[in-house]
Amino acid sequence: MKKYQVYLTQLAKEDLDIAKDFYAKQDISLGEYFIDSLIVDLESLQFYSSIHQKIFGYYKMLVKRFPFAMI
Repeated sequence: MKKYQVYLTQLAKEDLDIAKDFYAKQDISLGEYFIDSLIVDLESLQFYSSIHQKIFGYYKMLVKRFPFAMI
Protein backbone atom coordinates (compact mmCIF):
# COMPACT_ATOMS: atom_id res chain seq x y z
CA MET A 1 0.00 0.00 0.00
CA LYS A 2 1.35 3.42 -0.95
CA LYS A 3 1.80 5.94 1.86
CA TYR A 4 1.21 9.59 0.94
CA GLN A 5 2.69 12.69 2.54
CA VAL A 6 0.13 14.99 4.15
CA TYR A 7 0.95 18.68 4.55
CA LEU A 8 -0.91 21.52 6.21
CA THR A 9 -0.67 25.01 4.79
CA GLN A 10 -0.17 27.93 7.13
CA LEU A 11 -3.77 29.01 6.45
CA ALA A 12 -5.02 25.52 7.39
CA LYS A 13 -3.04 25.63 10.64
CA GLU A 14 -4.58 29.02 11.46
CA ASP A 15 -8.08 27.66 10.72
CA LEU A 16 -7.45 24.72 13.06
CA ASP A 17 -6.28 27.05 15.83
CA ILE A 18 -9.42 29.17 15.45
CA ALA A 19 -11.66 26.09 15.48
CA LYS A 20 -9.85 24.64 18.51
CA ASP A 21 -10.38 27.90 20.40
CA PHE A 22 -14.06 27.89 19.41
CA TYR A 23 -14.61 24.37 20.71
CA ALA A 24 -12.53 25.02 23.84
CA LYS A 25 -14.89 27.89 24.70
CA GLN A 26 -17.78 25.39 24.61
CA ASP A 27 -15.90 22.94 26.84
CA ILE A 28 -12.17 22.97 27.60
CA SER A 29 -11.77 19.27 26.79
CA LEU A 30 -13.69 19.64 23.52
CA GLY A 31 -10.90 21.78 22.02
CA GLU A 32 -8.37 19.03 22.70
CA TYR A 33 -10.77 16.36 21.45
CA PHE A 34 -11.18 18.35 18.22
CA ILE A 35 -7.42 18.37 17.60
CA ASP A 36 -7.05 14.69 18.55
CA SER A 37 -9.86 13.76 16.13
CA LEU A 38 -8.27 15.73 13.32
CA ILE A 39 -4.90 14.11 13.90
CA VAL A 40 -6.49 10.67 13.52
CA ASP A 41 -8.20 11.77 10.30
CA LEU A 42 -4.99 13.33 8.96
CA GLU A 43 -3.07 10.15 9.69
CA SER A 44 -5.66 8.12 7.79
CA LEU A 45 -5.09 10.39 4.79
CA GLN A 46 -1.57 9.03 4.49
CA PHE A 47 -3.03 5.72 3.41
CA TYR A 48 -6.41 6.57 1.90
CA SER A 49 -5.99 9.98 0.26
CA SER A 50 -6.60 8.80 -3.29
CA ILE A 51 -9.98 7.16 -2.60
CA HIS A 52 -11.87 10.34 -1.74
CA GLN A 53 -13.98 12.50 -3.99
CA LYS A 54 -11.89 14.75 -6.23
CA ILE A 55 -12.93 18.41 -6.55
CA PHE A 56 -11.05 20.84 -8.79
CA GLY A 57 -8.10 18.45 -8.89
CA TYR A 58 -7.91 17.98 -5.10
CA TYR A 59 -9.14 15.14 -2.93
CA LYS A 60 -11.76 16.06 -0.33
CA MET A 61 -12.34 14.17 2.90
CA LEU A 62 -15.02 15.03 5.42
CA VAL A 63 -13.90 15.03 9.04
CA LYS A 64 -15.69 12.27 10.93
CA ARG A 65 -16.70 14.00 14.16
CA PHE A 66 -16.83 17.70 13.31
CA PRO A 67 -18.32 19.78 10.48
CA PHE A 68 -15.06 20.24 8.55
CA ALA A 69 -13.57 19.01 5.31
CA MET A 70 -9.94 18.44 4.42
CA ILE A 71 -8.87 19.13 0.88
